Amino acid sequence: MAIPIYKSYSCTYLLIFLFLISGIFFASATPVEDVCHRTHDEAFCRTVLGSDPPRTQTAGLHELGQMVIDMASRIATDAKAKILSLSSSAKDPKLIKDLKMCGVYYGDALTSVKAATNYLNRGEYGDLNVNAGAVNGDALNCEALFQEPPTRKSPLTSENDDLERFGEILEVISNLLPSTEYNPPQKSGYLEKRYKTAHLQFILFVTLLF
Repeated sequence: MAIPIYKSYSCTYLLIFLFLISGIFFASATPVEDVCHRTHDEAFCRTVLGSDPPRTQTAGLHELGQMVIDMASRIATDAKAKILSLSSSAKDPKLIKDLKMCGVYYGDALTSVKAATNYLNRGEYGDLNVNAGAVNGDALNCEALFQEPPTRKSPLTSENDDLERFGEILEVISNLLPSTEYNPPQKSGYLEKRYKTAHLQFILFVTLLF
């Protein structure tokens, strides 16, 4: 038995409508949302990347990457100063040794963070990814020192956790940035591309209607 034409049209329009709505939904996602839902600590990511709403609402991946680099640099710089302060008052030889090693790790992290800006600006996102992983690893290595026997509470857990998270966020951003070509950053470019997709889908929908 033939399907009534009006029912066939209704099904077609419904499918097109659902397709259009899904396109608009994904088009409305911001770079911050795209990045943060790929991290292990989404709440932390949203908090730090949302700390400057006027800037992050229009920021593309490139600008978010630089924001993360700047934050990681501040964390590492402050941690180095804290390590020096703790070392000057420490009495335990093992603690002094571990703090000294953490100072080395944070020195390496700062070197990686400084290089990350250059890689980001040159569009060398593979190298950016490697450096982000190194920053993450330096934080983990410092924290791991205090888990070795005899285990004791790390005085740098907060700094290590934050630096590790920033390293991971930067890794995610480097993976989302295009690897084959480099386009100079534009604040609204990322969102503009997504809304163009939704616009094309709307045109297709209207065309099929008529």
